[in-house]
Amino acid sequence: MVPINVKCSYVEFPNLKTDGVRELRACAKSDQDKVTIVDVTVDGVPLKDLKSYRVSPRLFNLTLPENNVLRLPPPQTTQAVYDGGYWVFS
Repeated sequence: MVPINVKCSYVEFPNLKTDGVRELRACAKSDQDKVTIVDVTVDGVPLKDLKSYRVSPRLFNLTLPENNVLRLPPPQTTQAVYDGGYWVFS
């Protein structure tokens, strides 16, 4: 389960190419940092200290097919960064 996840890519933000991956990471992190309340319950038990579940931004290749859910120009592959937010598995 991923209650919150943020992604930034060069397709969505082409102006970020000037400083490379650092700007992509800052983009994803700044959106993720705006989240102020996160509540997760697994099997009826509320999880504590959710900040310890936050995953750091990682660079990955994003391939956009025809008719992609992001409604971005396909087909193409670009680099993207996600601030994984809070990943919880049960």
